[in-house]
Amino acid sequence: MVYRHSIVVEFFSTTVTKETPEPFVELRVTIYTAFPVPKFKMRKRLIDEVAKLAWVFYSIRIAVAEGKASWSIETTKEYTVLLPATKRMLVLTGLEFNVPVSVEEATEHIAMNVVPYFEFIARPRWYLEDVRRNFRKYLNYPIYNAIFYEPDGTVKRAFNNHEIRNYVAPQGAGFTRRSIFEGKVMLAEFEAWKKRFLEYGGMI
Repeated sequence: MVYRHSIVVEFFSTTVTKETPEPFVELRVTIYTAFPVPKFKMRKRLIDEVAKLAWVFYSIRIAVAEGKASWSIETTKEYTVLLPATKRMLVLTGLEFNVPVSVEEATEHIAMNVVPYFEFIARPRWYLEDVRRNFRKYLNYPIYNAIFYEPDGTVKRAFNNHEIRNYVAPQGAGFTRRSIFEGKVMLAEFEAWKKRFLEYGGMI
């Protein structure tokens, strides 16, 4: 058994039109740990991680900076995730701490996120076994997901952890920089932006 901690943040436009989805995007962060973690400690970490996730999407970063987007956490709302290999449904809430889950469930959730999604669909057994062998490597590892919506509420584009870290983050000028100096500049920019991000959010 391991423990799951997760946060789901919904973003809304502050200038709503008929073409604006509500929410227009959901950002999700999930972390598995071997033991329970104090709530206050994990709460801070989840907020920090979802801020990092929002930052790497350039459109979200600019919308927050210009005051055109706000966000909230629906603590009583349930969000479902299909585990494609076993056909089971994983249910997250807006914010949760120390939820006991089986290692097998955690393994599949991790495996479908650390490689391209359709590669996992094509060879689930191979990737599940790989995560089983290296399971401890993924404890305390933030799993990122982002889901963008159409105006009618259907999914426009979903990004798993692999896509976000390997494609979205580099293109969105994430925390990887060519020099230490540039890295420090980017970190300073992020910290200033995060203050604004927290101002526009439904803090918990």
